Amino acid sequence: MPVTIDVSGLSTPLALIMRPWGGVLETALPGMGENVRVTAENASVSLWRRVVMLPPIERCLAAAMSTSAILAVELDKENAVASEARSDALRALETLIVLLCEARPNARAQGLGLGW
Repeated sequence: MPVTIDVSGLSTPLALIMRPWGGVLETALPGMGENVRVTAENASVSLWRRVVMLPPIERCLAAAMSTSAILAVELDKENAVASEARSDALRALETLIVLLCEARPNARAQGLGLGW
């Protein structure tokens, strides 16, 4: 299944964070819930370390984390059929990506030279 999450509008540092998350949401197979959880958590931590977290971004990040967690649970069920959970997770991630297109680097990211 090809990755269709579009990160082209993001700065390079943010695209590098979001691409794996989108990829795992689209391609995770039954039994791969842990992969979804870990990838989402890593991306979330990276965003908190690099982005000025305005309330709309925080809300969308929380929604993307929540829907990813639901997908992870569904994937770990016996005879998993996760199409609805996958669609919800992808939609939430796409909404977050739209907001991240306008995100600003926080002081920590700027200190590391990761301004965009």
